[in-house]
Amino acid sequence: MMNMKKLEYILLGLLVGFAMGACSSDDENAGVVDPVFPESQSYEIIPDQVCEISFEASTEWRVTTDKQWLKFIDETGKFQSLTGKAGKQTVKVTATNGALGFTDDKAQVKLTMGGKTQTIAEMNRAAKERVAKMYTVKGSDIIEINEFVDKTFNRTEQIGFEANFDWKIDMASLPGWILSEGAESSLIENLCGEAGQTISHNRMGSIDIKLEERYKDLSGYITIRDIESDYTCQFPVSAPGIEAGQIMWIGQVVNLRRGITWNDKGKKLILDPGSGDVISVTDELAACHVVIRDNDFEYRFMEWDPIERTAKEIPAEDIWVEVEKEGGVLTLKAKENTNIDVRKMVLFLVPKNTEVDYDSHFTKYNGTFNFNTKGYGIELNQYGAITFKVWKQINSMKYEYMAEATKAANAEAIAENLGLENADNIFEYSFTKEQWDMSERLHITPLGMISWHGKFELFDENYKSLGTSAIKWAASCGNGNVYDEAYKAYPSIKFENRIPFDNITDDCLYIVIRDNNDKDLGTFVIRKNNEATIK
Repeated sequence: MMNMKKLEYILLGLLVGFAMGACSSDDENAGVVDPVFPESQSYEIIPDQVCEISFEASTEWRVTTDKQWLKFIDETGKFQSLTGKAGKQTVKVTATNGALGFTDDKAQVKLTMGGKTQTIAEMNRAAKERVAKMYTVKGSDIIEINEFVDKTFNRTEQIGFEANFDWKIDMASLPGWILSEGAESSLIENLCGEAGQTISHNRMGSIDIKLEERYKDLSGYITIRDIESDYTCQFPVSAPGIEAGQIMWIGQVVNLRRGITWNDKGKKLILDPGSGDVISVTDELAACHVVIRDNDFEYRFMEWDPIERTAKEIPAEDIWVEVEKEGGVLTLKAKENTNIDVRKMVLFLVPKNTEVDYDSHFTKYNGTFNFNTKGYGIELNQYGAITFKVWKQINSMKYEYMAEATKAANAEAIAENLGLENADNIFEYSFTKEQWDMSERLHITPLGMISWHGKFELFDENYKSLGTSAIKWAASCGNGNVYDEAYKAYPSIKFENRIPFDNITDDCLYIVIRDNNDKDLGTFVIRKNNEATIK
């Protein structure tokens, strides 16, 4: 058994060993320092800008970032990370354009030292600015514009856009007064583009302003929309309205050059713009459209006085057209004309505070009205009831009225046998021996005829065409004129050197009045006497 003295030595040795071990551990830990990280800072940075981040490292360190577009800079280049030793440090960082989009982005700068990592900076990179431009054509050149201003009337312009984003026209916000016409590829609603796509003539659209809206100044915006977001970019567009005191007729102005014409019943006639011949009769009301500043104007009904050679206003009780106005649209309704004469007048539209020279709209020597799309008036014509009158010519200046024709009793049969379109414009008159055998020249005047230019065709009692020769009735038959007391001319068909009444073997002669398109305007039947067999 171990004695007590020996045990004391052993215990003492163990205590000394423990004491020495404890002193050795304290010496080693005395050289390790806990890292101290700087407080995180926030920075704003733009591409190519250089920022500095300062910190004090207590040991070896390493900085990194979570975004590729943020780079650390040293004397050798740009890197995604940097390392260094303990001490005061200033690290340079820069941003690139990489992955630069249309939303803000941020990158974190993280510092690692002493086995620990902490964010020491947050770098905020602003979004890329959306850029869009508008262009038009001047001459043959494409030019950039900040605002599209249409100072012209009735002329199409070109417009186009460039942008650094994919875009299309926002049709929902397009002003209603913008008119887009032309080929499908040039319609403004079909305009679109890709980011960075360069403008060219074939990437432009046609644009015009509706003339009916030009009674006032117009302004608005054309909006292009980012296809991938709700972003929009607006470009101002404007069009000054017509100047005060001016006027412009719009729509089918080519048809207005001959004015507006009605038949005796007040139905509108559709005329051939070239010949003036009647194409059709319609129940539609006559209408015309005019552009005047603020649609503020009043009416004047005028006619030409051939004696005074000046335009005179027509008394209210003699006006035979009713006018309804809605904005710049005028609807006109003619009353029935019970007279046989054509009646004419000119409707003038007078803008507010404007003096109109009415006489300048007429040819002074004959009173012919001259329509102009920028003139203040439009001619109104109405034909009278169709009929025929019989005259004898006393001398070159004097004509004597003999009789007026009556509606033919068998008009339907005549129309069918002659192949006529109308049966309600067939008239007849039975000449007595005394009337036919008189020495004076005989005239037959078609009255109320629409667009007659002297063309006629003769048919015998068997409905056989004779052309313009009535050899069984007269040696000479052709166009003439009858003048009234005011020396107003009425076109006629004259018969000279007539065959004696008793020598005429036919019972009747048909005279079909035609327009230049061979449409029958009216028919007159010459009969020998009331007892003749009606055919």
